[in-house]
Amino acid sequence: MITNWFDDDPLFNRYYPYDAGYRYYFEHEWGIPVQRDEQLFEFLSLGGFAAGLNWAVVFNKRSAFSAAFDAWQIEVVAAYRPEQITGLLSNSAIIRNRRKIEAVIHNARLIQQIRTTQSFKDYLWQQLGHQSYRCTS
Repeated sequence: MITNWFDDDPLFNRYYPYDAGYRYYFEHEWGIPVQRDEQLFEFLSLGGFAAGLNWAVVFNKRSAFSAAFDAWQIEVVAAYRPEQITGLLSNSAIIRNRRKIEAVIHNARLIQQIRTTQSFKDYLWQQLGHQSYRCTS
């Protein structure tokens, strides 16, 4: 286990005390620097789908999103055409918001452009001055 703050965290204990998947996410993924561009793309995309919703709603659909968006393969998603968008809009296993779906495709295309000169990971670390930040409040 990477984290050890669950026993006294009131929000976690109130909403997710028995959710093994959510606990695994917080112990092994949340707050851990990501090295793969596809995983960064996944987190960016899931965060976009979570806008205006409870994170647990998106988290519980994570595997469905992965299947719907071709395992977050940036090149594949960047090549999506209107037919794929129509298919995603009819996929009841995911959040079917046209703007959010189109944003994922748009972001994949932007990441493709970034990757002509550097990895997406390196681009993001460059934006942060190669430093991680901790929330102190």
